Amino acid sequence: MIDEIVQVQQGLLRGKTGNHPQVRAFKGIPYAAAPVGELRWRKPQPAQAWEGVRDAGEYGNRCWQFSRLGSSSFFAKEFTMKTIRPLPPLPQSEDCLYLNVWTSAQSASDRLPVVVSIHGGAFCTGTGAEGQLERENLCLRGAVVVSFNYRLGVLGFLAHPALADENGDYGNYGMYDQIAAIRWVRDNIAAFGGDPDRITLLGGSAGGLSAEVLNCSPLTGGLYQRAILQSSGGIELSREEADEAAREFVSLLGTEDAAELRALPVEAIVHAYRLSNYTINRDQRHLWVPTVDGTLLPDFCKTIIQSGGMHDIDYLFGVNRDDMDIPEMFEMARTWAEAQALPGRKNAYFYYFDRRMPGDDPAAFAYHGVESWYLYDIVAENWRNLGEEDQLLSRRVQDYWSNFIATGDPNGGELPVWEPYEAKKPGVLRLGLAPCMDEHIDPTDGEECPHVPWVKSSYR
Repeated sequence: MIDEIVQVQQGLLRGKTGNHPQVRAFKGIPYAAAPVGELRWRKPQPAQAWEGVRDAGEYGNRCWQFSRLGSSSFFAKEFTMKTIRPLPPLPQSEDCLYLNVWTSAQSASDRLPVVVSIHGGAFCTGTGAEGQLERENLCLRGAVVVSFNYRLGVLGFLAHPALADENGDYGNYGMYDQIAAIRWVRDNIAAFGGDPDRITLLGGSAGGLSAEVLNCSPLTGGLYQRAILQSSGGIELSREEADEAAREFVSLLGTEDAAELRALPVEAIVHAYRLSNYTINRDQRHLWVPTVDGTLLPDFCKTIIQSGGMHDIDYLFGVNRDDMDIPEMFEMARTWAEAQALPGRKNAYFYYFDRRMPGDDPAAFAYHGVESWYLYDIVAENWRNLGEEDQLLSRRVQDYWSNFIATGDPNGGELPVWEPYEAKKPGVLRLGLAPCMDEHIDPTDGEECPHVPWVKSSYR
């Protein structure tokens, strides 16, 4: 096992044994300076060095949460209340730019593939301390796993011209946080036995949308080599839309002066956000999301993808059968696959997760983000009635993803063959109890692979 104490650029870190004895965990590592005071609503600045050995045994603060979902919502219950490892009760703070590393490397010379997990949560909630990562299953399959926090909601995505820096840039602070975290990983991961030349971004929902934006950004070329995008489809705002929302929000704070905005107590900002849901955001739109700013994101992702302007790296992506607005999300994934299928570009592996979840509630279906339960090996302990067939599917999902993380190709062993998407053969892997390739998926037709042994139940 890698040493308990490792050297990174800022100083020495002391980790601890993970939930599994073969894993070493290093948590709460600052990858950027705390974005407080004068650094609020600015691009992240380098983290300061420390003296002696820094304890890395516990998670750092989580970023302020700006969720519109109550505890009664389906997704809140499914992902934060009924999980076997719910979110830890971490304090909220602006001082929240921390990351976590799990490694099963025996020494720093191992050079294992690296997974950088970007959490979801609609850009308004979530944390790098999500309990599913404590499963450590991807780590035990030979990867170094990294998670991190990034600024959320109005603290992460307020785009007001008064906040412009010396280059005229403003907004997208949460995305700049993500880039800073990935750069930290590239520069330091070798100390944990990771290979800086084999980094895979992995994100679902807003994490997948984040990876989508990063793959379309001129600021991230060469930082990583592969990307896995789960259940994502662009929701960026135009500069005009973001400016309008920001001006309306700032009016609730009573000032447009940048220094005064940065001096406000964070509680005043949180209060204004809650008020804004009844004033500027009565229709519950996603207002605090990535913006087409001309620097980090030159244009809408779909436009960039259609022109082939995204990074030419290995991709694995897909959507779920009953995903949010699935026809649109499916078409976004297909647009990406078709652009990547052009001659000379690297492979794209496209999945369509259509295992409907068993249960006695009317919402038991292949919902947004449910493939995560299979990826993180939670099916055996999930509150839903998931049996041996689901455990087999979970192992297959883990095998596909792990193979891709290691080599850029999900295939291997006795797995059903997953062919890359090609212009002449636009195959999509129907990822259900019996995975199969299909060239004719229509998310609106209700059809299934004819040989898939679907479990019958009382849901729709």
